[in-house]
Amino acid sequence: MKTMKKSRIVTYDIAKLLSEKGFKEQVCNVIYPDGSIENSPLKDYNSIDKSNDVIKYYSAPTLNEVADWLMDKYNIFIEIDYIIKPYNFDGKFKYMVIDTSKDDFGGDILFRAENSFSTKELALKEAIKKVLNKLKTTIEESVDMETAIANNFFKELCEKNI
Repeated sequence: MKTMKKSRIVTYDIAKLLSEKGFKEQVCNVIYPDGSIENSPLKDYNSIDKSNDVIKYYSAPTLNEVADWLMDKYNIFIEIDYIIKPYNFDGKFKYMVIDTSKDDFGGDILFRAENSFSTKELALKEAIKKVLNKLKTTIEESVDMETAIANNFFKELCEKNI
């Protein structure tokens, strides 16, 4: 079986945030607090009762699986752009996060990367982490994420924090 490049799998911190946000998709990887990744049978590891486990582990999806989940569940699209010379100062890739929930052509830009990144995986990880942290704040302020997006709380939160 071909093993997945570690750079294409979420970090432990992102996996933990995903679990808190309700990520319950079947994946082939588990991640542990030390960052080690275990290839495992296809399963939803976030739904397993771990209350008696000494070591907390989480489902470890690929970055693309998370991007698809954000799009499917929250209508949030993450675009990764390659920056060409002469505009490429400190890296090659930047991200842009777009709310596609409206019928507008292209959607609303929620936020963009302030820095550039040397790889597309680093740019995508940073975008995912920022989106999940903003979702965390929004969920704490609203009953559920669908209501939050319907009420445009996420966009307002982004505008206030940027």
